[in-house]
Amino acid sequence: MHYILYVALEGFYVADQDDGSGRATVVHQDSTVLDACRLARERGVVPGTALSEAKSILREEGRFLAFSPDVYARAREEWLDTCLRFSDRIEPGRPHEAYVDLTGHARPARAADELLAALAPRQPVAGLAPAKWIARVEARSVDVGAAAFGLPVMEALTDVASFLGRIPTTLLLPIAAPYRERLCFLGYRWTRDVARAGLHELRSQFGSDAIAIQEAAQGRVLDQVAPSYPERSLTVSLEFGAALDDRVVLDLGLRHLAQRCAARLCETDQTAQGVVARFESEDGASALGKREFAKPAQTATVLAAALHALWDTSRCPFPPVSATVHLTRLRPAPRSQRSFTGTESYAERSQTCDRVVRTLTAAYGDGTLVKARDLRVPRRELVLRAWRHATGWH
Repeated sequence: MHYILYVALEGFYVADQDDGSGRATVVHQDSTVLDACRLARERGVVPGTALSEAKSILREEGRFLAFSPDVYARAREEWLDTCLRFSDRIEPGRPHEAYVDLTGHARPARAADELLAALAPRQPVAGLAPAKWIARVEARSVDVGAAAFGLPVMEALTDVASFLGRIPTTLLLPIAAPYRERLCFLGYRWTRDVARAGLHELRSQFGSDAIAIQEAAQGRVLDQVAPSYPERSLTVSLEFGAALDDRVVLDLGLRHLAQRCAARLCETDQTAQGVVARFESEDGASALGKREFAKPAQTATVLAAALHALWDTSRCPFPPVSATVHLTRLRPAPRSQRSFTGTESYAERSQTCDRVVRTLTAAYGDGTLVKARDLRVPRRELVLRAWRHATGWH
Protein backbone atom coordinates (compact mmCIF):
# COMPACT_ATOMS: atom_id res chain seq x y z
CA MET A 1 0.00 0.00 0.00
CA HIS A 2 1.18 3.52 -0.82
CA TYR A 3 1.28 6.35 1.71
CA ILE A 4 1.17 9.79 0.13
CA LEU A 5 1.14 12.93 2.25
CA TYR A 6 -0.44 16.06 0.86
CA VAL A 7 0.82 19.21 2.57
CA ALA A 8 -0.37 22.79 2.05
CA LEU A 9 0.77 25.74 4.18
CA GLU A 10 -1.92 28.18 5.27
CA GLY A 11 -0.96 31.84 5.12
CA PHE A 12 2.12 31.05 3.04
CA TYR A 13 1.75 34.02 0.68
CA VAL A 14 0.88 36.66 3.28
CA ALA A 15 3.31 35.54 5.99
CA ASP A 16 5.97 38.15 5.15
CA GLN A 17 3.79 40.76 3.41
CA ASP A 18 2.74 42.87 6.42
CA ASP A 19 3.78 46.49 5.79
CA GLY A 20 2.79 47.68 9.27
CA SER A 21 -0.16 49.73 8.00
CA GLY A 22 -2.74 47.53 9.71
CA ARG A 23 -4.59 46.92 6.45
CA ALA A 24 -5.84 43.46 5.46
CA THR A 25 -3.44 41.85 2.96
CA VAL A 26 -4.73 39.78 0.05
CA VAL A 27 -2.63 37.96 -2.58
CA HIS A 28 -4.50 37.26 -5.81
CA GLN A 29 -3.95 35.38 -9.06
CA ASP A 30 -6.19 35.12 -12.14
CA SER A 31 -8.84 37.37 -10.57
CA THR A 32 -9.14 35.01 -7.58
CA VAL A 33 -7.90 35.34 -3.99
CA LEU A 34 -4.95 33.02 -3.53
CA ASP A 35 -4.31 33.82 0.15
CA ALA A 36 -5.57 36.24 2.77
CA CYS A 37 -4.31 37.37 6.14
CA ARG A 38 -6.20 36.89 9.40
CA LEU A 39 -7.88 40.31 9.21
CA ALA A 40 -9.18 39.59 5.72
CA ARG A 41 -10.45 36.15 6.71
CA GLU A 42 -12.34 37.67 9.65
CA ARG A 43 -14.14 39.87 7.12
CA GLY A 44 -15.10 36.86 5.00
CA VAL A 45 -12.35 37.00 2.37
CA VAL A 46 -10.89 33.51 2.05
CA PRO A 47 -8.84 31.71 -0.64
CA GLY A 48 -11.03 31.12 -3.68
CA THR A 49 -13.03 34.34 -3.29
CA ALA A 50 -13.38 36.39 -6.48
CA LEU A 51 -11.04 39.38 -6.46
CA SER A 52 -13.90 41.77 -7.30
CA GLU A 53 -15.87 40.50 -4.31
CA ALA A 54 -12.83 40.83 -2.02
CA LYS A 55 -12.33 44.44 -3.12
CA SER A 56 -15.97 45.27 -2.51
CA ILE A 57 -15.74 43.80 1.01
CA LEU A 58 -12.45 45.35 2.12
CA ARG A 59 -12.48 48.53 0.01
CA GLU A 60 -9.82 51.01 1.23
CA GLU A 61 -9.00 48.75 4.20
CA GLY A 62 -7.57 46.12 1.88
CA ARG A 63 -4.13 45.76 0.39
CA PHE A 64 -4.13 43.69 -2.80
CA LEU A 65 -0.92 42.12 -4.14
CA ALA A 66 -0.57 40.24 -7.42
CA PHE A 67 1.06 36.82 -7.14
CA SER A 68 4.67 36.66 -8.38
CA PRO A 69 6.51 33.29 -8.31
CA ASP A 70 9.93 34.91 -7.89
CA VAL A 71 8.90 36.50 -4.58
CA TYR A 72 8.17 33.09 -3.03
CA ALA A 73 10.92 31.02 -4.67
CA ARG A 74 13.25 31.03 -1.66
CA ALA A 75 10.49 30.36 0.89
CA ARG A 76 9.30 27.49 -1.30
CA GLU A 77 12.76 25.90 -1.38
CA GLU A 78 13.16 26.25 2.40
CA TRP A 79 10.07 24.26 3.31
CA LEU A 80 10.54 21.70 0.53
CA ASP A 81 14.12 21.13 1.75
CA THR A 82 12.59 20.32 5.15
CA CYS A 83 10.46 17.65 3.45
CA LEU A 84 13.65 16.16 1.95
CA ARG A 85 14.60 15.02 5.45
CA PHE A 86 11.77 12.50 5.29
CA SER A 87 11.45 11.49 1.63
CA ASP A 88 13.28 11.81 -1.66
CA ARG A 89 10.05 11.53 -3.64
CA ILE A 90 8.46 14.99 -3.66
CA GLU A 91 6.10 16.43 -6.24
CA PRO A 92 5.53 20.15 -5.64
CA GLY A 93 2.41 21.89 -6.90
CA ARG A 94 1.92 25.58 -6.27
CA PRO A 95 4.58 27.19 -4.03
CA HIS A 96 2.61 26.43 -0.86
CA GLU A 97 1.74 22.77 -1.53
CA ALA A 98 3.39 19.45 -2.34
CA TYR A 99 2.89 15.69 -2.33
CA VAL A 100 5.40 13.64 -0.34
CA ASP A 101 5.67 9.86 -0.80
CA LEU A 102 6.23 8.23 2.62
CA THR A 103 5.76 4.65 1.40
CA GLY A 104 9.32 3.64 2.22
CA HIS A 105 8.97 4.43 5.95
CA ALA A 106 8.33 1.67 8.45
CA ARG A 107 5.80 3.94 10.20
CA PRO A 108 4.44 6.41 7.61
CA ALA A 109 2.01 8.11 10.03
CA ARG A 110 4.80 8.79 12.52
CA ALA A 111 7.04 10.12 9.73
CA ALA A 112 4.18 12.41 8.68
CA ASP A 113 3.86 13.71 12.26
CA GLU A 114 7.59 14.44 12.42
CA LEU A 115 7.53 16.21 9.06
CA LEU A 116 4.61 18.42 10.08
CA ALA A 117 6.30 19.21 13.40
CA ALA A 118 9.44 20.24 11.49
CA LEU A 119 7.36 22.75 9.50
CA ALA A 120 6.35 24.66 12.67
CA PRO A 121 5.48 27.45 13.23
CA ARG A 122 3.82 27.32 9.81
CA GLN A 123 0.24 26.04 9.90
CA PRO A 124 -0.13 23.05 7.56
CA VAL A 125 -3.18 21.38 6.09
CA ALA A 126 -2.40 17.71 5.47
CA GLY A 127 -3.84 14.37 4.47
CA LEU A 128 -2.31 10.88 4.29
CA ALA A 129 -3.83 8.42 1.80
CA PRO A 130 -2.96 5.83 -0.89
CA ALA A 131 -3.38 8.35 -3.76
CA LYS A 132 -2.61 12.01 -4.35
CA TRP A 133 -6.16 13.12 -5.04
CA ILE A 134 -7.58 11.24 -2.03
CA ALA A 135 -4.93 12.76 0.26
CA ARG A 136 -5.87 16.22 -1.02
CA VAL A 137 -9.59 15.70 -0.48
CA GLU A 138 -8.98 14.17 2.96
CA ALA A 139 -6.63 16.98 4.07
CA ARG A 140 -7.47 18.90 7.23
CA SER A 141 -5.83 21.50 9.45
CA VAL A 142 -3.14 20.00 11.71
CA ASP A 143 -2.37 20.89 15.32
CA VAL A 144 1.32 21.72 14.92
CA GLY A 145 1.74 22.18 18.67
CA ALA A 146 0.65 18.61 19.35
CA ALA A 147 2.95 17.30 16.60
CA ALA A 148 5.89 19.24 18.06
CA PHE A 149 5.35 17.48 21.41
CA GLY A 150 5.35 14.06 19.73
CA LEU A 151 1.61 13.49 20.00
CA PRO A 152 0.06 11.61 17.05
CA VAL A 153 -1.86 13.94 14.73
CA MET A 154 -1.94 12.06 11.42
CA GLU A 155 -3.63 8.77 10.66
CA ALA A 156 -3.29 7.00 7.34
CA LEU A 157 -6.52 6.52 5.44
CA THR A 158 -6.86 2.80 4.68
CA ASP A 159 -10.59 2.30 4.10
CA VAL A 160 -10.84 4.18 0.81
CA ALA A 161 -14.28 2.87 -0.15
CA SER A 162 -15.85 4.01 3.12
CA PHE A 163 -14.25 7.46 2.84
CA LEU A 164 -15.34 8.01 -0.76
CA GLY A 165 -18.90 7.03 0.11
CA ARG A 166 -19.10 10.05 2.45
CA ILE A 167 -17.86 12.76 0.07
CA PRO A 168 -19.91 14.71 -2.49
CA THR A 169 -19.46 14.10 -6.19
CA THR A 170 -17.99 17.59 -6.59
CA LEU A 171 -14.81 16.32 -4.84
CA LEU A 172 -14.14 13.49 -7.33
CA LEU A 173 -11.01 15.25 -8.57
CA PRO A 174 -9.92 12.61 -11.17
CA ILE A 175 -13.13 13.46 -13.07
CA ALA A 176 -13.18 16.62 -15.18
CA ALA A 177 -15.18 19.49 -13.66
CA PRO A 178 -17.86 19.54 -16.44
CA TYR A 179 -18.51 15.83 -15.83
CA ARG A 180 -18.85 16.40 -12.09
CA GLU A 181 -21.38 19.15 -12.70
CA ARG A 182 -23.37 16.90 -15.04
CA LEU A 183 -23.34 14.06 -12.51
CA CYS A 184 -24.83 16.38 -9.88
CA PHE A 185 -27.43 17.57 -12.39
CA LEU A 186 -28.40 13.94 -13.08
CA GLY A 187 -28.91 13.31 -9.35
CA TYR A 188 -25.58 11.66 -8.47
CA ARG A 189 -24.79 14.06 -5.65
CA TRP A 190 -22.70 11.64 -3.58
CA THR A 191 -19.78 9.51 -4.66
CA ARG A 192 -21.53 6.38 -3.41
CA ASP A 193 -24.32 7.05 -5.90
CA VAL A 194 -21.84 7.12 -8.78
CA ALA A 195 -20.11 3.96 -7.52
CA ARG A 196 -23.43 2.07 -7.45
CA ALA A 197 -24.54 3.25 -10.89
CA GLY A 198 -24.44 0.69 -13.67
CA LEU A 199 -21.80 1.01 -16.35
CA HIS A 200 -24.46 0.93 -19.07
CA GLU A 201 -26.27 3.82 -17.40
CA LEU A 202 -23.10 5.91 -17.15
CA ARG A 203 -22.06 5.07 -20.70
CA SER A 204 -25.36 6.42 -22.04
CA GLN A 205 -24.41 9.83 -20.62
CA PHE A 206 -20.61 9.92 -20.80
CA GLY A 207 -19.70 7.47 -23.57
CA SER A 208 -16.20 5.96 -23.35
CA ASP A 209 -15.38 8.06 -20.27
CA ALA A 210 -17.89 6.10 -18.20
CA ILE A 211 -15.30 3.50 -17.15
CA ALA A 212 -12.90 6.18 -15.82
CA ILE A 213 -15.77 7.82 -13.89
CA GLN A 214 -16.81 4.55 -12.28
CA GLU A 215 -13.21 3.65 -11.37
CA ALA A 216 -12.72 7.04 -9.69
CA ALA A 217 -15.93 6.67 -7.68
CA GLN A 218 -14.91 3.17 -6.57
CA GLY A 219 -11.44 4.34 -5.45
CA ARG A 220 -9.50 2.52 -8.14
CA VAL A 221 -7.72 5.62 -9.46
CA LEU A 222 -4.57 5.60 -7.36
CA ASP A 223 -2.37 8.30 -8.85
CA GLN A 224 1.16 8.27 -7.46
CA VAL A 225 3.86 10.86 -6.84
CA ALA A 226 5.98 11.91 -9.81
CA PRO A 227 9.19 13.19 -8.12
CA SER A 228 10.33 16.55 -9.48
CA TYR A 229 12.09 18.21 -6.55
CA PRO A 230 14.86 19.19 -6.27
CA GLU A 231 15.08 20.26 -9.91
CA ARG A 232 18.17 19.19 -11.84
CA SER A 233 18.89 16.52 -9.26
CA LEU A 234 19.70 12.83 -9.05
CA THR A 235 18.70 10.51 -6.22
CA VAL A 236 20.34 7.23 -5.21
CA SER A 237 19.23 5.14 -2.22
CA LEU A 238 20.84 2.17 -0.52
CA GLU A 239 19.28 -0.22 2.00
CA PHE A 240 21.95 -1.69 4.26
CA GLY A 241 19.74 -4.61 5.26
CA ALA A 242 20.55 -4.20 8.95
CA ALA A 243 21.51 -1.37 11.27
CA LEU A 244 25.21 -0.54 10.76
CA ASP A 245 26.80 0.09 14.13
CA ASP A 246 30.29 -0.82 12.89
CA ARG A 247 32.17 2.19 11.52
CA VAL A 248 34.26 0.07 9.14
CA VAL A 249 31.17 -1.54 7.60
CA LEU A 250 29.48 1.86 7.40
CA ASP A 251 32.49 3.29 5.56
CA LEU A 252 32.25 0.49 3.01
CA GLY A 253 28.52 1.14 2.58
CA LEU A 254 29.06 4.87 2.01
CA ARG A 255 31.85 4.12 -0.46
CA HIS A 256 29.56 1.78 -2.39
CA LEU A 257 26.85 4.45 -2.42
CA ALA A 258 29.36 7.00 -3.74
CA GLN A 259 30.36 4.61 -6.55
CA ARG A 260 26.71 4.22 -7.57
CA CYS A 261 26.27 7.99 -7.61
CA ALA A 262 29.41 8.46 -9.70
CA ALA A 263 28.25 5.81 -12.15
CA ARG A 264 24.90 7.59 -12.59
CA LEU A 265 26.68 10.90 -13.18
CA CYS A 266 28.99 9.35 -15.77
CA GLU A 267 26.06 7.69 -17.55
CA THR A 268 24.34 11.05 -17.98
CA ASP A 269 27.64 12.96 -18.47
CA GLN A 270 26.86 15.40 -15.65
CA THR A 271 28.50 16.90 -12.60
CA ALA A 272 26.95 17.84 -9.24
CA GLN A 273 27.53 21.05 -7.33
CA GLY A 274 25.72 20.04 -4.15
CA VAL A 275 24.81 16.94 -2.15
CA VAL A 276 22.15 16.18 0.45
CA ALA A 277 22.35 12.92 2.43
CA ARG A 278 19.58 11.48 4.61
CA PHE A 279 20.23 8.62 7.04
CA GLU A 280 17.30 6.65 8.48
CA SER A 281 17.03 4.33 11.49
CA GLU A 282 14.91 1.22 12.03
CA ASP A 283 12.15 3.15 13.82
CA GLY A 284 11.86 5.80 11.09
CA ALA A 285 13.98 8.56 12.67
CA SER A 286 16.20 10.42 10.22
CA ALA A 287 19.21 12.75 10.13
CA LEU A 288 20.08 15.14 7.31
CA GLY A 289 23.35 16.60 6.04
CA LYS A 290 23.91 19.11 3.24
CA ARG A 291 27.06 20.31 1.48
CA GLU A 292 28.09 22.44 -1.50
CA PHE A 293 31.15 21.49 -3.56
CA ALA A 294 33.86 24.05 -4.24
CA LYS A 295 34.22 22.48 -7.69
CA PRO A 296 31.69 20.36 -9.62
CA ALA A 297 32.01 16.71 -8.53
CA GLN A 298 31.69 13.55 -10.58
CA THR A 299 34.16 10.98 -9.24
CA ALA A 300 33.48 8.35 -6.59
CA THR A 301 36.49 9.54 -4.54
CA VAL A 302 35.11 13.07 -4.11
CA LEU A 303 31.58 11.86 -3.42
CA ALA A 304 32.77 9.28 -0.87
CA ALA A 305 34.71 11.95 1.02
CA ALA A 306 31.62 14.18 1.01
CA LEU A 307 29.36 11.40 2.34
CA HIS A 308 31.77 10.56 5.15
CA ALA A 309 31.94 14.25 6.09
CA LEU A 310 28.15 14.52 6.03
CA TRP A 311 27.82 11.48 8.28
CA ASP A 312 30.18 13.06 10.79
CA THR A 313 28.55 16.52 10.69
CA SER A 314 24.96 15.21 10.87
CA ARG A 315 25.70 13.85 14.37
CA CYS A 316 23.39 10.94 13.67
CA PRO A 317 22.65 9.33 17.10
CA PHE A 318 21.57 5.97 15.70
CA PRO A 319 22.99 3.22 13.47
CA PRO A 320 21.43 3.71 10.00
CA VAL A 321 19.55 1.05 8.06
CA SER A 322 19.40 3.11 4.86
CA ALA A 323 20.91 6.16 3.23
CA THR A 324 19.56 8.36 0.47
CA VAL A 325 21.74 10.78 -1.49
CA HIS A 326 20.44 13.72 -3.53
CA LEU A 327 22.95 15.21 -5.95
CA THR A 328 21.72 18.73 -6.69
CA ARG A 329 22.37 21.46 -9.25
CA LEU A 330 23.42 19.05 -11.96
CA ARG A 331 25.18 20.46 -15.02
CA PRO A 332 26.67 18.98 -18.18
CA ALA A 333 30.25 17.86 -17.63
CA PRO A 334 32.83 20.21 -19.16
CA ARG A 335 34.39 19.01 -22.40
CA SER A 336 38.09 18.28 -21.88
CA GLN A 337 40.73 15.80 -23.03
CA ARG A 338 40.71 12.90 -20.59
CA SER A 339 43.98 11.16 -19.70
CA PHE A 340 44.24 7.51 -20.74
CA THR A 341 47.12 6.89 -18.33
CA GLY A 342 45.33 7.86 -15.14
CA THR A 343 45.88 4.58 -13.27
CA GLU A 344 48.08 4.08 -10.26
CA SER A 345 50.92 1.72 -11.15
CA TYR A 346 53.45 1.86 -13.99
CA ALA A 347 52.37 -1.56 -15.27
CA GLU A 348 48.73 -0.46 -15.53
CA ARG A 349 49.73 2.77 -17.31
CA SER A 350 51.86 0.79 -19.74
CA GLN A 351 49.03 -1.67 -20.49
CA THR A 352 46.59 1.19 -21.05
CA CYS A 353 49.04 2.92 -23.38
CA ASP A 354 49.58 -0.31 -25.36
CA ARG A 355 45.84 -0.72 -25.85
CA VAL A 356 45.54 2.84 -27.16
CA VAL A 357 48.47 2.31 -29.55
CA ARG A 358 46.91 -0.91 -30.92
CA THR A 359 43.57 0.80 -31.43
CA LEU A 360 45.09 3.77 -33.30
CA THR A 361 47.37 1.53 -35.35
CA ALA A 362 44.46 -0.66 -36.42
CA ALA A 363 42.50 2.43 -37.45
CA TYR A 364 45.23 4.42 -39.25
CA GLY A 365 47.89 1.85 -40.16
CA ASP A 366 51.40 0.95 -39.00
CA GLY A 367 53.86 3.77 -38.43
CA THR A 368 51.16 6.32 -37.68
CA LEU A 369 51.95 6.37 -33.97
CA VAL A 370 55.37 5.82 -32.39
CA LYS A 371 56.06 5.50 -28.69
CA ALA A 372 58.51 7.98 -27.24
CA ARG A 373 60.78 5.16 -26.04
CA ASP A 374 60.94 3.77 -29.61
CA LEU A 375 61.68 7.12 -31.21
CA ARG A 376 65.15 7.20 -32.83
CA VAL A 377 66.80 10.64 -32.73
CA PRO A 378 69.67 11.23 -35.25
CA ARG A 379 73.16 11.30 -33.69
CA ARG A 380 73.83 14.81 -35.06
CA GLU A 381 70.75 16.18 -33.20
CA LEU A 382 71.79 14.44 -29.98
CA VAL A 383 75.30 15.99 -30.18
CA LEU A 384 73.89 19.44 -30.92
CA ARG A 385 71.46 19.13 -28.00
CA ALA A 386 74.32 18.15 -25.64
CA TRP A 387 76.49 21.05 -26.88
CA ARG A 388 73.66 23.53 -26.29
CA HIS A 389 73.13 22.18 -22.83
CA ALA A 390 76.85 22.43 -22.00
CA THR A 391 77.37 25.96 -23.35
CA GLY A 392 74.02 27.40 -22.40
CA TRP A 393 73.52 28.66 -25.94
CA HIS A 394 69.96 28.79 -27.27
